[in-house]
Amino acid sequence: MSKKVIIELFLFFAFLCLLMPLSGGFVFDIGEWRSWALHIHEHGITHIYESNANYPPVIMYFLYIYNLIQGSAQKIADNIYYFKIIPIIFDLLPIILLVIFKKTYELKKGYYYFLLFNIAYLYNSVIWGQLDSIHSNLILTAIFLSLRYPAIAMMIFVLALNMKIQTIIFLPIFLMSFITKTVSTKEFLKSILAGSVLQIIIVIPFIIAGTFNQLSVIITSATTIFPFASMNAFNIWHIVLNENPMDVLDSTASIIGLSYKQIGLFLFFTISAITLFPLIIKTIRISISKKTPKNYQELLFLTSGLIALVFFFFNTQMHERYSHPALIFLFFYGLYKGNFILYMLTSIAYFLNMEKVLRHFNWSYHTFIFENRTIAYLFLIILIIGIINIYRNYIFKEDFIFVKNKFLKKDGQVISKNTV
Repeated sequence: MSKKVIIELFLFFAFLCLLMPLSGGFVFDIGEWRSWALHIHEHGITHIYESNANYPPVIMYFLYIYNLIQGSAQKIADNIYYFKIIPIIFDLLPIILLVIFKKTYELKKGYYYFLLFNIAYLYNSVIWGQLDSIHSNLILTAIFLSLRYPAIAMMIFVLALNMKIQTIIFLPIFLMSFITKTVSTKEFLKSILAGSVLQIIIVIPFIIAGTFNQLSVIITSATTIFPFASMNAFNIWHIVLNENPMDVLDSTASIIGLSYKQIGLFLFFTISAITLFPLIIKTIRISISKKTPKNYQELLFLTSGLIALVFFFFNTQMHERYSHPALIFLFFYGLYKGNFILYMLTSIAYFLNMEKVLRHFNWSYHTFIFENRTIAYLFLIILIIGIINIYRNYIFKEDFIFVKNKFLKKDGQVISKNTV
């Protein structure tokens, strides 16, 4: 990394730290960080799940570090807004990746400013005070490195999973990118071992303290905390429901006898399968031919961004922040493709959704552009454009022919269709 880039990143980090509001933010989230940090201060990190904490353990480790730096309960409470510095650090992670692998990306000078100066990208960390940039950029890093350093990638994915449970939606994509690189049994086992060891390290303090059961209960009950059609995510439920989705239990039966939650899950899995299909075909072809096409990473990032949006758009219980990973993946897709339209549209939709909820800038929110349904339809348009792009640009007849022929071979001869 050049000295110039290091200085630029340091100055930008300092600028963001000076810019971040030391008040405001989303009051509920900021209050949770304060409450959990104080509980850790009084009872230790291994007893955090005896409080109302409902996040996985990596966040608690970050709060533990914050607790050590502050030193006293008074400072922990008074300086909680400085906790934003941790996700701001992770906001810079994609730029570090780009610079380190500059030759691989053939990155034109200054492209990363499209990300660094995007208010939508920084809103979550700097203004809102949430931590979605941490797991989003860990997932990005894991998928990026899976094509190069699978063991390290596996460990980073484990970190992301222990940061936010919804990381699990990226597991199929991670595994597909992972197996294109991990071709030997030895390398595969090494990667699995590395991830397993890290997972044990993360949870072993809770096991020793006898509080692991409390942690596991938090993880398994994550989908029952906010059982509503939507938690301010302007998605399909703001289009199809006449009442406020935050006032509608997702267990409510619809006209076809299924609950909103069941319908949401069905749509999520169905649209996810459609979105993933081209990547699956490409991955099978790569695993057979041992040759990775130049546009495979484009497809990886585009598919990852769209999966994040599919998860956000169709499921119930979604928060406004859950589309955050789409921003970073679609930015990387734009870098590869040379087309930032999807990234810009997603940035607009995400910013409007976040600002409509937080109202940080105190604008007029009774206009057409801030209508819940307007923002929801914008997300829908992005999904439609993205899926069309996948099938138009990344799936070809020869992919099917290649995969079909390889699977229909027997003893070096292609089996006729009549005998299959």
